[in-house]
Amino acid sequence: MSYDSVNTKQVKVEFHYMSVERKKRSSDSTIYDIGEVISTISAMFSSLIQKKRIDRKHDFTSREKTIWLEKFTDLGNGNFDVIFMSARYNRSRNVIDTETMKQKGMLKQPKDGDEEKTHFCIRFKQGQDRFITINERNSDGITINEIMWYLNQQFEAYHIQFNTDFSYSVSFDIVLSKDFLTELKKMNNINLLTLTVDKSDPLCSDFLRLAGRDSIKDTVNISLGKKRGKGNNIPIDLIEEYFNETGSYKRIKKISVQGSNSEGSLKIDTDSIQLKHILEVKVIGTTNEVDSTNFFTQAKSVVPQIGD
Repeated sequence: MSYDSVNTKQVKVEFHYMSVERKKRSSDSTIYDIGEVISTISAMFSSLIQKKRIDRKHDFTSREKTIWLEKFTDLGNGNFDVIFMSARYNRSRNVIDTETMKQKGMLKQPKDGDEEKTHFCIRFKQGQDRFITINERNSDGITINEIMWYLNQQFEAYHIQFNTDFSYSVSFDIVLSKDFLTELKKMNNINLLTLTVDKSDPLCSDFLRLAGRDSIKDTVNISLGKKRGKGNNIPIDLIEEYFNETGSYKRIKKISVQGSNSEGSLKIDTDSIQLKHILEVKVIGTTNEVDSTNFFTQAKSVVPQIGD
């Protein structure tokens, strides 16, 4: 089979809640305005895409990778289709034709990088004042943490360039799969429940007042164990209530449960049961790259499947 006979491939996508935090002065009592946030996102992308490519790039030198914004489309109402590009460098190798097995020598220099596209959708959840993102999983492309870092750098640069009233920063929380609840209901015994909460939570304030240091993580683990005695167990309906309080803008960031099912001891957590999906997407030519137009069309079909 020739390479160009393959016209589709399966692409994994992940879902995250995107929080956009407004940095403000302590004396500022202005109400957070999601409409203003959406306008700023659009204006930042619009300003950035007008710059020369060399001014849009950022080098992750420790990872030998360069990333940049390649294209964005404002769909209106807080919805955006974004294409990021990346290129890894210092990966020069001798090349061989795998059909004839003839050596071709070194065809690229250390500074040359193979371009990789990573597709990224931002969707505004009406009535909830938050965003959901759909990002293509590309092992050679850009990770969600690199996207977060890049966007935060560009928001800050936009704020400085135009002297805007507010500076914004983004963060991402995974969208959980209902598989967590499915696996939870298979457990016969639940011995330990651990909740990971933000350290600013009122439950943590007294403890952190004594232990607070700059080196302390932004989250705190609270562990709840079952009572001693036969037959005691942590109730599933309690854990389900906690599950409904996880995610962006919620108090609980992660749930971990230890216990057993019919097969033996088991530990599950919400981070390892992330909502994922596979898209069947058209590819372009011999490079086998994802067709961007088709990707964004396919991505629209999975938005209604994302839970609230």
